[in-house]
Amino acid sequence: MVKRGLIIFLMTILMISSFALAQEIDVTEDEIYQDVEEATLGEDAGLTPDDTFYFVEVLLEDVLLAGDNPERALKYKDEKISELKEMVKAGKVEEAKKILQRTRKYTNIIEKEVTPDIEKDVRRSSKATKDALDELDLEDNKWDDIKEDIQDHKDEEDKLAKAAKVSSKIKELCEQLAKLDPLEYSRVC
Repeated sequence: MVKRGLIIFLMTILMISSFALAQEIDVTEDEIYQDVEEATLGEDAGLTPDDTFYFVEVLLEDVLLAGDNPERALKYKDEKISELKEMVKAGKVEEAKKILQRTRKYTNIIEKEVTPDIEKDVRRSSKATKDALDELDLEDNKWDDIKEDIQDHKDEEDKLAKAAKVSSKIKELCEQLAKLDPLEYSRVC
């Protein structure tokens, strides 16, 4: 009875504040990414902002992303990080800023819509993104404006990975609650 009450209490707290928990849980980077073996971006760079037809890619992404699909947003985010690497290599600051803005849009969609089904992919992508951002050569003074944005994005990637981890934990707790009290499960989960 006490065990059941504890699980119900935990489920209620997690369900009410899953987003807040993802931001507030004090988990080390190693814990978030502990079972992520290979952290590579899932997509190569597509067209970049300096390409003539880049607007077509942006338009297509916006149309195909209708409905805030987290899997598609994850794919686009990885592609944008690859494009960012290309723009930094080419020394194109304004284009890099545009890409970071689009990347932020996709990160927000993923954070809001993450599910346990894509939890590991999200954490892999977050680690790969952080690694890619760490590898950027931003020593030149022209990159001073963007350095803070890149650090902010790395912090967002950790929040995203935590949100994915929390979604998976909520699923586990719901499954335990379903076994203990199906009626309470139907009310809470």
